[in-house]
Amino acid sequence: MVALGFSERIDPSLSTIEVVDGDGVSVARTEPSFSGSDVAVELRTGIEGPVFVTWLVVGNDAHPVQGGYSFAVAAKSRPPADTAAVDFREDGVTEGALLGLSIRAGRFSQTLMLQVALGLTLFGFVVTPALVGRGDSRLRLPIAAASRVNAYASGASMALLVVAPVLFALTTLRLREAVPSTSFRDALGSSGGFRWIMYATLVAALVVTVVARPRQPRLGWDVAQLGLLLAAVAVLGGLSHATSYDPSWLGQVLFASHLIVTSLWAGGLLAVRLIAFGVDDDDLSWAVIDRFSRVMAVSVLLVVVTGLPMLVQLVAGWRGMWCSDFGVAAGYKVGLVGIAAGFGLVNRVLVRARHSLRGTEGRHLVRLRRLITAEAVVLLAVIGVSAVLAESTLPPAYTGRFLPGEIQEVVEPGTFASGCA
Repeated sequence: MVALGFSERIDPSLSTIEVVDGDGVSVARTEPSFSGSDVAVELRTGIEGPVFVTWLVVGNDAHPVQGGYSFAVAAKSRPPADTAAVDFREDGVTEGALLGLSIRAGRFSQTLMLQVALGLTLFGFVVTPALVGRGDSRLRLPIAAASRVNAYASGASMALLVVAPVLFALTTLRLREAVPSTSFRDALGSSGGFRWIMYATLVAALVVTVVARPRQPRLGWDVAQLGLLLAAVAVLGGLSHATSYDPSWLGQVLFASHLIVTSLWAGGLLAVRLIAFGVDDDDLSWAVIDRFSRVMAVSVLLVVVTGLPMLVQLVAGWRGMWCSDFGVAAGYKVGLVGIAAGFGLVNRVLVRARHSLRGTEGRHLVRLRRLITAEAVVLLAVIGVSAVLAESTLPPAYTGRFLPGEIQEVVEPGTFASGCA
């Protein structure tokens, strides 16, 4: 029997495993048996000579991966050492340059719009409670300011409805390049396709909600909008590396929590720009910035606490972090998050020093606006790197036991390839 274990759950309806001898004749006795991230193939008895195992599998996140290894089976009279020659390879399926760029642009647009819509909605609950009729009287925003926030959230939600089917079509085209027999109906009928249908349905319901809601802020409509966005985040988690790799409830919670707090950060910065610097009231501006900076002090910590465990698990060790394209991109993301957090820290220091700025508060508000803009630009780059990560193949860690005690780990060279081969 040949048993393969992959780092993510795979879709049996779109995946193929072949085991052949030196003449290209199948030596499999049964069809492959799929169970989560594991595959097993029963072999015929009496096999001798070279055996080649190849696979083209598609994860629940719609990423196709191909690879293979070979080994030799010797007669019982020959020394066991003759059977230990192994050649292993695994890599992501390479799509056309234009298709690959289009998928990454779609991922970027989807992540950006989702985080803007969710972040602006969360802002109304966490930072400006007066939007739902309670909280600090200093934060009772003019209807015009609240309407601007709702308008941007509505626009981002409508953009999601456009991006979702386009991105599904692009990922299906990539599957068709890897598995030409795959039709759009096959893709829709797969486990990944089912998640796309759920996600698109939730986004459509979200658009109906934001279009039908009254101009005056209402708690019931805000709760419905937030609930649909959180449900979309949960479904989207099933199309990501993180939850496909770790489908447990803890993996799901970590991914959703990470996306939620990151959305509050990114969407909150936009809300601050719209509110704090969109009204002719310095006291209101300082109050909003102060509330947001205090909330973000906790949120940035949660970004780190939820993100690092997923990163450590996905890169499969220090070597995967340094030597693989996925690990290098993740390193860039960590660095950019650190820079954005640095801007946030400077903003918090300025806000806390407000009482010592008598007579110069207006000038310092201008400085805060520039710092918040710079922080937002860095977070935009973080979202861009996240789109690259979503389309990068995870560092392969092969642990299939095709001979007694035989274990190999292979990491493909990345940007910093020296010493990684």
